[in-house]
Amino acid sequence: MISNDCDKMKRRYAEVTITPRVISEKELNKIIDTAIFLGFKVLGINVHARDFKSISIVKNKIEQSGLDFVSRIDVTISDINSIKKYLRKYRRKVELISLRGISRKLIAFGCRDRRIDIIQVDPRYKFTLFKGDVRLILEQDKVLELTAKPLIYANSKAEWIRTLQLYDKILKIISRKNIKFIFGSGASTFTEMRDARSLASILVSFFNIEYDRALDSLSNNIHKIIERNRFKLSPRFIWPGVYLAEDQNAGKL
Repeated sequence: MISNDCDKMKRRYAEVTITPRVISEKELNKIIDTAIFLGFKVLGINVHARDFKSISIVKNKIEQSGLDFVSRIDVTISDINSIKKYLRKYRRKVELISLRGISRKLIAFGCRDRRIDIIQVDPRYKFTLFKGDVRLILEQDKVLELTAKPLIYANSKAEWIRTLQLYDKILKIISRKNIKFIFGSGASTFTEMRDARSLASILVSFFNIEYDRALDSLSNNIHKIIERNRFKLSPRFIWPGVYLAEDQNAGKL
């Protein structure tokens, strides 16, 4: 079981934002070795739903390393009906499902659909949250995701400033509305990965986020959603609020 202990000496840091351009055995081995070296205990690779078959390869490699494997797919595509097909097909097969907010239509859908856990902030696109979006995020206990890569590897000063301004706006909404968020490297290769405390320091330095809260975005906030979804994927889960108790009798949460 993943611990939710808030004691910072017992934190189990999780990196679930890595999105390789190509999932090869060589690159995967380097990502795993780097994650272990950087002190992560939980590792998930963000795989697009169209490449779902590669998850089994990723799972075997990560589990063999001794890290806690987290299955994750991204369902981002411009057509909502295609997203719904992915959700129907894979919701009961993976622990995390994410959607990038690349349009107002997708942001609204991601907030509304209970099958989506993570709404990713992509600074290449305008990202706006309305009051109704915030209400749905809170009601359904979703999280917003930001990554360090657009800040560290911006192609120009203008792009870096744009990312900085967007993240600042989103993090202020997060703080004001008490929305949970997760943070990670967003790495495409092992060379772009960073340790949890360095990533947390970015949030502290640029956005004045409290250090413990920054560390939560790399540990506790991720663990809570993983634990919830692992329970939903277990044989005991029947329906939201209804589950099989230990004696196999139906009970209420």
